[in-house]
Amino acid sequence: MKHINKGSGFSRNKGIKISRGKYISFLDSDDIYENKFALQNILEKANKYKAIICGGGMKILTKKISYRIFETEGFIKYEDYQYDYDYQRFIYNKNFLRKNHLNFPRYLRYQDPPFFIQAMSSAKKFYAIKSVIYAKRSSKKTFNEKQIIDMYNGIKDCLELAEKKHLYKLYELILSRLNMKYTIKIANKFSNSIEIRNVILKIIKSIDKKLLIKYKINFKLDRFYKNIIHNKFI
Repeated sequence: MKHINKGSGFSRNKGIKISRGKYISFLDSDDIYENKFALQNILEKANKYKAIICGGGMKILTKKISYRIFETEGFIKYEDYQYDYDYQRFIYNKNFLRKNHLNFPRYLRYQDPPFFIQAMSSAKKFYAIKSVIYAKRSSKKTFNEKQIIDMYNGIKDCLELAEKKHLYKLYELILSRLNMKYTIKIANKFSNSIEIRNVILKIIKSIDKKLLIKYKINFKLDRFYKNIIHNKFI
């Protein structure tokens, strides 16, 4: 029987469905927790302060180790945070996820940010601790055409969520991800793909120029996208 890759989002959704615990955490296959007490520490804080979502610091394991930490401990409003990555350094109340039907989209890439934005904007706030709980290994990923399509669909979902929730700092951040060299480099390999070009055009057409002006969002399309608009990839 041929193996069908349903994506990590499918497995995470199944975990949310069958979990018996009060809180749910997500550990990527190539990552580790900072120490054996990390989850216990963050769980104690979540229970003590009755937090729907609770998070700690993250260590990025590259040649030069870097950190993403919270400067102070306490509740933070998501409207003040407005970030879309690092969902792994948080734990989530299981009943909250189920009640609000918060699941990962069935994408092979970029399924994490849409879930994270949905969860955070629904909870409205989270409890942050200063200590590091999660260690992420930076690894190079390869992309096929379907994964690139899913990546752009994920970006499109995030833009729609940010606009719908009036999170305009987040909207600007997600737009900036379109122009990242890494994003353009992997997409450029499949620039002749009609499906990839179509989803990119949908994103471009959805960008509201009046919104950019109103909220002083600094964004200009990379030449790669301008070439797609003018159909120069033939």
